[in-house]
Amino acid sequence: MTAITDLALEAAEYVGGGSVHNYLRRAMASSDSDGVRISSEHKDFADVTSICIESDKAQKALGKRRGTYVTVEVKGGEINTYRQQMLLSEELSAQLKIFVENFNLEKGPVLVIGLGNRYVTPDSLGTCVAEKILATHHIKKRDDKAARELFRGMGDVCTFSAGVMGITGIESAEVIKGLAKLTGACGVIVVDALAARRTSRVNRVFQLTDTGIVPGSGVGNRRFEISRDTLGIPVVAIGVPTVVDAITLTCDVMIKAQGIKCEPEDIRSELSTEMFDNMIVTPKNVDAAIERLSRVIADAVNMTLHRGVNINEINEFFI
Repeated sequence: MTAITDLALEAAEYVGGGSVHNYLRRAMASSDSDGVRISSEHKDFADVTSICIESDKAQKALGKRRGTYVTVEVKGGEINTYRQQMLLSEELSAQLKIFVENFNLEKGPVLVIGLGNRYVTPDSLGTCVAEKILATHHIKKRDDKAARELFRGMGDVCTFSAGVMGITGIESAEVIKGLAKLTGACGVIVVDALAARRTSRVNRVFQLTDTGIVPGSGVGNRRFEISRDTLGIPVVAIGVPTVVDAITLTCDVMIKAQGIKCEPEDIRSELSTEMFDNMIVTPKNVDAAIERLSRVIADAVNMTLHRGVNINEINEFFI
């Protein structure tokens, strides 16, 4: 059984018995090291881990698609200072620029999509990010020399909140595919809330991947895939786990309080957990957390796509 989590880092930890590096050592011992590459960098404010899944065997073992996954895990608890916020935005931007190298920026705009339900706070991360993205595509298209000069140092960007099928009646992937075609987008950056298998990672880990995303997969409500395979252009997904399920929380409590070794996957395989599977848990300060997390991601995306101006100038447009 693979780990039920949206984070490749946690999937590798599960297979490795608690450590991504244990997973790598086991892979090397069984001559499977060519299927996955893991590297990590420890900084004052965060741990940065890159996991590259390169073979079908590694893909099956981890339960994650082939591609690159970069996680930035915040040190010292949740984000609570402006300095910490800016350091994280700069790190995310540095990582995102590597992914965006696959976009043909001369061909068309970058489409930034916010997924999720704006009316359910822990699921509103994507929509909150979309509201903070500086859209310039409508200016870039205009035959207005003064306007183009004003936005000269900025990239060609459009943004949209796709909503959820329960409200719109339309699959997010279908909406995004239509928008990408109409705008002639060269690539898509999609932002969504994720689910974790450890409560300690809720609101504390950013994941970037070039494999795209399957909305709702972390909470058992899989929707249509949003990826290069379905859209025909590069897709980068950015997410933060904002929830865990009740079984995960129970396991963490048992480990912390009684020292009992417990894995969520073991409980699911032994119990009839229909009631627990429908219970999702989020911290009580999720409102403030979503605002901070969305600002970090939005600043990172804006710094990446609008490289001719600094972030303070960009944010002046939202005052």
